Amino acid sequence: MTENDFKTGPEDDPSEVPISEYSGEIGPVHESPGHLIRRCHQIAIGLFLDTYNKYGITSPQLSILMVVKDRPGIDQTQLSGLVALDRTNTATTLTRLEQKGLVRRESRPPDRRTRHVYITEAGETLLRNLPSEPEAVSDRLLDELNPAERYLFVEILKKIVTSKNSWSRAPLHPKLRDRFGPPKTGGKRAAAKGKTKAKAKAGKTKR
Repeated sequence: MTENDFKTGPEDDPSEVPISEYSGEIGPVHESPGHLIRRCHQIAIGLFLDTYNKYGITSPQLSILMVVKDRPGIDQTQLSGLVALDRTNTATTLTRLEQKGLVRRESRPPDRRTRHVYITEAGETLLRNLPSEPEAVSDRLLDELNPAERYLFVEILKKIVTSKNSWSRAPLHPKLRDRFGPPKTGGKRAAAKGKTKAKAKAGKTKR
């Protein structure tokens, strides 16, 4: 299944009948967490396509571009672990991005079998011109929730995907982030981590 299998807007819906009116007609399926998560994913993809389709980029492609921008030279194996895509889909997505001129891949000695990925100037320009995802997609997806509900919803999702990560067909490998190093852009988390290390080093020196 690809993103093209999902609807891109309300005009494609076969019916305008609210889902609440179907309650009880198909049994408990509409209250099943798995069914609801799948529907939520379909809606998120539809909103993404509605926002980004004119830029000719898909959600996996955007995820890869953002990671490669922050970690220039990352290899394909590390990249697949950081965006939670299997290696085959990562390679296919990179090929499409390369054909669009948004990334480039190169090999380095001594292991020329490993492909390292870099974002191109065209890729950087595209990212600068894209609407920010929190405003463009996340806010539309969660616009029926108040701030407290949004926070709780995201925290629950994080708890589920973290605790059940190994069940994914393409598990996220956060340890690769630490092995490869922090993004070149740094950030509050990286700065805090640096301060903690500095304090620990100073403590050892005093002893």
